[in-house]
Amino acid sequence: MRKKHLLLALMALLCTTSLFAAKKVAFVYQSGYNVSKYVWDASGYQPSKDPIHIALAATYDVTDFVYAQTDVPDTTTLKTYDLVVLGEAVSGGQKLSNTMAKLVGKVPMLNMKAFVYTSGRWGWATPANPATKTTSVTINSGFENHAIFKGLTVTDGVVQIFDGTSTASNLIQGFGSVVSTSPIQTDHILANVTGTTSYAIHEITNLDKKYMLIPISSDVVTTVSENGVKLVVNACEYLMGGASGFDPDADFRIAYLYDSTYTGYVGIKEDPIFNYSILAEKNCEAINIKNFTATSTDTLAALQKYDLVVVSEAISSSHAFAKPLLTIVNKVPMLNFKSFFYKNTVWNWGAGKNPSTVSKNAEHGVSNIVVPKDFLGHELFANIEIPDSTISIFKTDTIYKNLMQAYVPAAGSYIENDTVLATVKGTDGVFNKAIHVHGTTNKYMLLPISSDAMMLNGAVNLSDNAFQLISNAVYYLLKSKSTVLPAVTPTVSMTYKNKLTEVSLSTTTADAKIYYTLDGTVPTTSSLVYSDTLSITDSCMIKAIAVKQGFDNSSVITATVLVKSMAATPSISVAVAETGKAVTITASEGATVYYTTNGGTPVVAKAVKYTVPFTLIRPCTVKAIAVQDGKLNSDIASEKITIDGYKERAKTLVWANFNDSPTVWIDTMTTQNVDLFGAKGYAYT
Repeated sequence: MRKKHLLLALMALLCTTSLFAAKKVAFVYQSGYNVSKYVWDASGYQPSKDPIHIALAATYDVTDFVYAQTDVPDTTTLKTYDLVVLGEAVSGGQKLSNTMAKLVGKVPMLNMKAFVYTSGRWGWATPANPATKTTSVTINSGFENHAIFKGLTVTDGVVQIFDGTSTASNLIQGFGSVVSTSPIQTDHILANVTGTTSYAIHEITNLDKKYMLIPISSDVVTTVSENGVKLVVNACEYLMGGASGFDPDADFRIAYLYDSTYTGYVGIKEDPIFNYSILAEKNCEAINIKNFTATSTDTLAALQKYDLVVVSEAISSSHAFAKPLLTIVNKVPMLNFKSFFYKNTVWNWGAGKNPSTVSKNAEHGVSNIVVPKDFLGHELFANIEIPDSTISIFKTDTIYKNLMQAYVPAAGSYIENDTVLATVKGTDGVFNKAIHVHGTTNKYMLLPISSDAMMLNGAVNLSDNAFQLISNAVYYLLKSKSTVLPAVTPTVSMTYKNKLTEVSLSTTTADAKIYYTLDGTVPTTSSLVYSDTLSITDSCMIKAIAVKQGFDNSSVITATVLVKSMAATPSISVAVAETGKAVTITASEGATVYYTTNGGTPVVAKAVKYTVPFTLIRPCTVKAIAVQDGKLNSDIASEKITIDGYKERAKTLVWANFNDSPTVWIDTMTTQNVDLFGAKGYAYT
């Protein structure tokens, strides 16, 4: 039976977003925790600097519960949340951390503090900081396909959680020696600390509400990788009942975009992809974009609430809404039938292509795709017979219309290195790229089936293979649905030189672009793109964001760039004195001089502060710097001091053994300290 279509006006589409309220997450941490640690200032742990907290706040409705270590947390209120996260930033053995044990099994809970497990606290096991500061965990056998590892980069079973830029303090923590009376299920230890026997991640599944430990120290949590953040978000989804396994019968929300005014389009009522494919069996909403504009940003945000966005080929590449669709690629699973979006005036990925020249009584479209041997077993081609690696997509290919289309990726483009799952052999004998997938989460797929000949004389012209292929693609993409994370906020480092400050920007989000401004305005993707160290000659305010396809833009980093001049180099003058040489050091007004006489570089903390001229009786090298408020330390002044008639004496090692208390001193005696010198001993004077 043909599915009744639903034509949504823009306002109606936006109203649907209110039906999907974000889940409520309580985040518990201790006020002022670890004020002495490496990444925190006098305020201690700060969620605004924690990439895990940032990602959770971007994904859920997060409420921070901030307590002193002696406070008793409000467990009654916490139990009303969809999930409670106990941050690592709490002191063990205190009322705050000990009371949290009462929530285990009462509310879904993610704990990041292994040290609450010790005796006298929760009493579950023996926690530890591995001797080697470890940045990763290794998945234990049998848990490779667990929902929390979905979409992560896993190499030989290893999941990197920290990026490794700092190992100054604790990283992955662990535990062992599980107490038999504890609720820990030893057959649910999901991962160990890499290279150790210490347990790391475990879950408790036999409670009313699931519990999990992922012991990530907060000491240098600013260096948690994108992979580590995804792990925690996956765990939260899992604990709240999501991502626990793909259910093909779930009530997925799918958006089907088309333009009713597209030339040659049969209309949504006749569209076989919408009416007869797997989309007809799902909660699929047909959205006519004919009146959408490039400014319909609210619509783009609403589309991200769907489980899958399907883009019909019946949309012109010149449509005003085509270019903005790029912004949601890899933010929501997307099946795109339109390869001509790839041209440089739209997505700028390369170009769309028709593998044949279609003209009356001449060539006609190509109806088949060719699957490379290595991908015949790919799930995209499940339940399809593929004789000679060829799949027929259209029933009739003798008509003079476009059928299968193709694409050409541009050098350096976003999709240049994507794996090609199928090609189209053009009428010129050349194989053209056709089907490809991009991304590991919220995957994007191109399936370039032209809308020109989907229907012929009122009959469906797509083959059974085509419908199976579309069905496989829909499920393949639905399984990749994942939370969209923000790119990691850039960091700013500065190197001061005389009247010049060099500014470097970086982000731990791989391949992200950094956009910046120097006039105090908030950066956008139209701002300057950072490529190399900036040379700043006038003091200014720099602001920067990190941007990556498939990620939300990072928060803005703001830093004041000061350009400083260098204090004038001091001068060293030497005069003959009664017993050697008199040294006088002069500097500009307001400067303080520090000096050394051993040839070493003057450092304020170790060098001698110059106050009055001084006399030297031995040859040496005097080095001095000038230090002045608001300026950089001066260059080093250096002066070699010579002393006329000075004779350097050889150094002599004298050994005295007073333990024997000799009554007669003679020229030489033999030491009896055989521990130091052996049985023979040495003579001394």
